[in-house]
Amino acid sequence: MYKLVVPDKLVDIWESAEAGYFPGDPMRTIAKKDFKNIKDVYKFLEKPDPLVKTIYGEPDAEGKFLFPMMEDPDPGVEPHRGVIGDQSSYWHSETIKEHAALVTYNLREAGVRPLYAAFLGVMHDCGKKYTAETNRKGEVWFNGHELVSAVLAASWSKNWKWLLTERERKVLIAVVYGHMSCLIDWHKGTAMSARAEHRYLAEATKFLNSETDALKAYGLTCILGACDEGARNGAAVDKVRVSKGKKIIDEVMG
Repeated sequence: MYKLVVPDKLVDIWESAEAGYFPGDPMRTIAKKDFKNIKDVYKFLEKPDPLVKTIYGEPDAEGKFLFPMMEDPDPGVEPHRGVIGDQSSYWHSETIKEHAALVTYNLREAGVRPLYAAFLGVMHDCGKKYTAETNRKGEVWFNGHELVSAVLAASWSKNWKWLLTERERKVLIAVVYGHMSCLIDWHKGTAMSARAEHRYLAEATKFLNSETDALKAYGLTCILGACDEGARNGAAVDKVRVSKGKKIIDEVMG
């Protein structure tokens, strides 16, 4: 199995994206894809591509890929077979594209401007396409997807200077990078969670060269965390909010 290797610090992610350098030709090819805008990335989220096949192998007759085991399984658990975009787990019933639209809608309802809502909704989980694994219960898991998402967000948005300033791009990439730490490590009221928040703020300040921008990224990360909900335990997906979120993604690009 081909395992993605990506930088794990914001400064290194940014510099790699700006230089167009990533280890491994398959990753480099995808990182250099020339998307015109966020809407084109949204359309790409569930499409198989050469890197998908490098990671998971060829699909079966039904177009499903074998997602490798990430840990020792419970007895009788087999690696999950699914299409690209399948999330089926305790945390999600919706596909990656449905989730992107749902989060976009939630962010807009929370008062985030449409362009930022679309960017964060689409980009925060775009790395899931390349990090699907099977956990011990047979559910799909996406370990490290936030790092891959940040790398791809930095790479794909390089040509969007007409859409976002460099400062705006860097803030949004810092949010994509931090969104899992926000969900898992922050706001627990413990010394450990306080240290995790401090580490993020220190790294964001170094990356953005601004305490003000680091605090802006922190605030947006917290908002994204609150809006990053899924349809859990097989619950029905809210098709209305998904549809409205997709409309925001379409309309923000004109």
